[in-house]
Amino acid sequence: MQTRFRQVYVRGRNSRASIKLYLPKIKAKKTISRVVDVTIARSKGDVERAVKLCNVNSKYRGRVSQRPSPAATPTPPGSENPLPPFSNGFNGSHSPGDKSRLHPDKGVQTPSVQSLASSDFGGNSKSSEPDIAAHYPPFLSPSENGDFRADTEALRDRFGSLNVDEQSSGQDKRSVTAAKDQLLEPNSAEREKPEKEWDFVLPNILSTSVLGPALTGDYETFNIRDLVGAMQNSNANAQMIQNYLERFDHSKIREHINDDVDGFPAMFYAAETNKEDILRLWVRYGGDPTVVHTQSGVPLLAFAIMNSERIQTDTALMTATLLSLGASQNVIPSAFYLPYLQDLPETGPSDDRLQDANEENKQWCKGLARGKLARTATLSQRYYLARAARTKKPSLRQQQVAQKRKAEPLLGLPNFLIGQTVAAKILLDRLLSHLTVSSKKPLVLVFAGPSGHGKTELARRLGSTLSLELEVVDCTTFNREMELFGPRPGLVGADKGSRLNNFLADNHEKRCIVFLDEFDKTNADIHKTLLLPFDNGEAQLLESLQVGTNSTVGEYQDRRNGDKINCSKTIWILATNMHDPVIQSFCVANNKALFVDEDESERERLLKQLSTKIKQDFLNHHQAPITGRISTFVPFLPFSPGEQAVIIHKHLLELGRKVRTPVNLAEGDDEQLVGNVKMRVRRDASVCQLLAKNDYHTDLGARSLITAVDTIKTLMVDAYLSVDEEITEGGGMSELIIDVNGGEAVVNIVPPKSR
Repeated sequence: MQTRFRQVYVRGRNSRASIKLYLPKIKAKKTISRVVDVTIARSKGDVERAVKLCNVNSKYRGRVSQRPSPAATPTPPGSENPLPPFSNGFNGSHSPGDKSRLHPDKGVQTPSVQSLASSDFGGNSKSSEPDIAAHYPPFLSPSENGDFRADTEALRDRFGSLNVDEQSSGQDKRSVTAAKDQLLEPNSAEREKPEKEWDFVLPNILSTSVLGPALTGDYETFNIRDLVGAMQNSNANAQMIQNYLERFDHSKIREHINDDVDGFPAMFYAAETNKEDILRLWVRYGGDPTVVHTQSGVPLLAFAIMNSERIQTDTALMTATLLSLGASQNVIPSAFYLPYLQDLPETGPSDDRLQDANEENKQWCKGLARGKLARTATLSQRYYLARAARTKKPSLRQQQVAQKRKAEPLLGLPNFLIGQTVAAKILLDRLLSHLTVSSKKPLVLVFAGPSGHGKTELARRLGSTLSLELEVVDCTTFNREMELFGPRPGLVGADKGSRLNNFLADNHEKRCIVFLDEFDKTNADIHKTLLLPFDNGEAQLLESLQVGTNSTVGEYQDRRNGDKINCSKTIWILATNMHDPVIQSFCVANNKALFVDEDESERERLLKQLSTKIKQDFLNHHQAPITGRISTFVPFLPFSPGEQAVIIHKHLLELGRKVRTPVNLAEGDDEQLVGNVKMRVRRDASVCQLLAKNDYHTDLGARSLITAVDTIKTLMVDAYLSVDEEITEGGGMSELIIDVNGGEAVVNIVPPKSR
């Protein structure tokens, strides 16, 4: 596209300044849809500043639209579109056919509207001339003969006290050059007017795509906008999205998975779903968990936290997931989560506490964003952020091994746990070592600690993180090995096997997890059966267990059909609380270092000592053969006061999700009498800390804290039933507020009509 420039003078008696107008030259025989750019710049060519600060079109659009245009200049189709801000590109030259005369001391004659339309736009002056005059700022107006001259009245109206008129002197009044400077700068009111902040709501993207496998063999091109739109409008799950992505070449997906859609990174839309598996899928295809919204500077992690206010659902799991996938807590000002056991003011921490808020990656946390973050950053989310800040990042070699073994999610395992920081660290290190060095021996772990302190939870999280099958076996129900593995061949019921036998057969040579809960309740008969699978991975049995007879060792086979089972990749976890006295006495002796101080290295050193003590105690109870096959002893400690409060909060969130569901008066399993209730915990740290202090018991662990939540549940139902209205379906949302008053937890409910 070629360009031409026209220059006019704004004249005072002793001062003048040239203003150049940049217009695009459109090829001949094409109708003008809109004038692309108009630029007013200084005569000295400071064009970049002009481009940024001078938006004359938007400021004067209303006034220009009322200015009469020359008679023979009909508006072409599409010319009503607003012009963009002025842009750069300046040249004082004129076309050979231009009849305008430019002289600094004589009057100015600029090309007429007709000549501009003909020469610059390639149109016919009689039939397709654009209304150029309507696009100029009001102080440049066409005269009766079509020439453009400076409109001093408009200048005076624009600049007020500048007094730009034919009588003004350059020595007594501000020069027109100064007027131009002010033109290029926003006026004071505009400078003080803050930019509109993002309201943290993503645009709705329309799409005609259908998520799922391709219906035809037609060639398709991956379009991130189609994917986002379909995901937003179809209540998609991760499997639907994966089926859709499998239509396309993975390299093309990775090339565009982080593209912007209507100004927002595509991964923001994935986080908007509040579905952990979708977020993981996005990252698996190349999504960046550290992405930032360019215009506002808001990081994805902060958006995921604040998204809870819009969707009216807790987003703590999304926070933990993003941290586990590589998002950094450093994008959130530390005063919001250190210490995590604090009640945040509704407007956020005070300025004197926000010492790191001026760092570049935290500049977004101001005004509306600061208050919104304070309202939405719950106790659980603050805990996850604080834990991430204390957790040592995996080394490059650990990341390399995890990637090579396709176990990258393993690195984020500690981010999902409440408490048991060192236990998670020991487990992670042992698993990575096992993956690094090939071994035919399976990994056998002992989880030792009080009941209700996260042993089963850690096993389940390990399975879900690595997408491994998990079999939980309650050892209190078995007295003989045939009850655990099934009857031997030839006996009644051998063709049915057992749950454990069938699980191992289904996962032959596959990585899986067997969790033997309450292992200390097993007997020597079961221990003997487990010796060889623990030793070399090939489950075998003693053909004869009769005392006083010669026994021969044979390969263990699937007791249903005799097939050999290789469980060398099985992760065996033996959970026991037999060693609670050892753990509790050790915690009492080292209470300050384990629960008060923040020295993680010292804590790790002490936990290794505790592991050694537990191993010795295990040997005393179970003898050498089974003890010698244990890979690692992982100690689980009692919860600290802060961790107790977070567990309370976790269960309160679960209660809130249940009572938020709609009322259903139909009798049966789906009946829901308490519903349509939005629960809010005001001063969540104080509430949860109070409940934990009253109900936590070391021997019961999280189970005792669930009892405290049941107390709140009873108060909530009492408040719900106290409302003198019938329970109806389809009613409005009631608000339930949990708070602390006079050292007691109180519950108040506000019915819909009272809100």
